[in-house]
Amino acid sequence: MKVLLENWRIFISEAITDIVSDKLSDIFEDGTLRPEVIKTIKKGVSEIKQQFPDLEILDYFLVGAAVTYQYSNTSDIDTTIVISEDMDPQEYKIVDKWIEKNIDPKYAFKKRPYQFKITLASDISRDSLHHTDTAYDVKNQSWIKKPDLETAKQQHKKHIADLESYENRIYKAIERSIQPSFARLDRAIDSQLGDRATGTMNEGLSDDLKKMMNTVYKIYEKIKNMRSKAYSGKDKRVQQRISQNWGTGNIIYKFLDREGYNDVFAMVKKAVRSNFEIVDQKFLKNLKQRLSTVIDDEIGFKV
Repeated sequence: MKVLLENWRIFISEAITDIVSDKLSDIFEDGTLRPEVIKTIKKGVSEIKQQFPDLEILDYFLVGAAVTYQYSNTSDIDTTIVISEDMDPQEYKIVDKWIEKNIDPKYAFKKRPYQFKITLASDISRDSLHHTDTAYDVKNQSWIKKPDLETAKQQHKKHIADLESYENRIYKAIERSIQPSFARLDRAIDSQLGDRATGTMNEGLSDDLKKMMNTVYKIYEKIKNMRSKAYSGKDKRVQQRISQNWGTGNIIYKFLDREGYNDVFAMVKKAVRSNFEIVDQKFLKNLKQRLSTVIDDEIGFKV
């Protein structure tokens, strides 16, 4: 469970904020996975096995937005690869990083990237797919957990489209709490960048800028912990929903992601974790550009 909650590339890429389509995505044809998609997935799994011959692959199947009724034209084709729970944690990281660097960027179907993600057997099995709306067996061309169109429509209407839903009300409150910190961070960046006419940046990062980055990072940590609750079994609302993806924390995280907040959090996270060593003039200008897309944003999720 620890691995599951710490690595967000596992399982949880369903685009639950997307409008529900009446048909499956273009990786399917007549209800079954396209042959070219099957071929690519099998090839990717084979290449991973060739690179790590001692890796015990127990199972693999598709999860994520591309196998639901809620997807975009660029939704990833997510392949979960189940491996032995006895795997050494350090070796796990090595394999995971190699896949992310060497396999994931290599393949795409139209505008859809493929993503291959290893996960421990102790965190996932075909009998415990609480985290995902659906799962598809590539080898047997069959559903492990079939997507439910009517339930998807009901849940989207109730939790996403209804602006007075519990999730939307909490999201508005979170936005209101985030906005002042983002505005102060933006001002601190302006002070740090110094004389824009000459393009010079003040030497050394100011204490105020570091303080504001740390403040925003703490907000991100709270949001991440809130999201973790959706997958921890502690969110009672999840019990009435199709999967843990529909936990309040994950819905709010998806709202933040869709509206650009997570782009800011991602940059601030890198800065803080590097002890600000990566922060230079280019970094700050990029961060300011990302901030500009969300500062003074209209409060509330725009469906």
